[in-house]
Amino acid sequence: MARAREGFTVYELVVSLALLVIVMLAATGLSAAATRATPVEGDRLTAVAEVNDAIDRMCAELQVAIGFRRARADLVVFAVASDTSGSSARLVQYAWSGVAGDPLVRTTHDGSSRYVEGVRSWRFEYMPFGTDLGQIARVSVEYEIDAMPGVTFRRGVGITSRPEFGS
Repeated sequence: MARAREGFTVYELVVSLALLVIVMLAATGLSAAATRATPVEGDRLTAVAEVNDAIDRMCAELQVAIGFRRARADLVVFAVASDTSGSSARLVQYAWSGVAGDPLVRTTHDGSSRYVEGVRSWRFEYMPFGTDLGQIARVSVEYEIDAMPGVTFRRGVGITSRPEFGS
C-alpha cells in the first residue's frame, strides 16, 4: 500500500519563500515611493509655527514703536526704544520684494536677516488714532507662505505709545 503525502517538499518551500520575498520587496518599494510623494504634515505644522512666531515677534516690536518712518503694503520702517538706557532709538525695517517665494527681510542696525522664507504675499496696514492722521493707533500684518498656499496668517495689534508718523 502506498503511503499518503503529508507535507511540502523542500523545493516547494524554497519557491514559495522566493515568491513571498519578491512580493514583500515590491510592497516595500511602493510604500516608500508613496511616503516620499505625500507631503509631510509635520513640515506644514513647522511652517505654521514659524510664521506665527514671526508675526508675534513683529507685532511685539510694532506695539512698542515710538515712531514710524515709512509704511507701505510691502515695507514698514519704524523706531523702537533702544535696549540700553541713554541710547537713541533704533530703526527696524521689514520689507518684501513683492515676488512670490522671496523672503520677508528684517533689517536693523545689526544687519539684515531673512525673517520668513517663501512668502507668497505680505501686507502691512495701519490705522490712525482718531482724526489725527499723524498718529498710529493700530497696525495689522498679513502673510501667505509657499508651504501653505491659500492660507492667510493675520495679526493686528494696538500701539501703546501712539507714535507719530514720520517722526
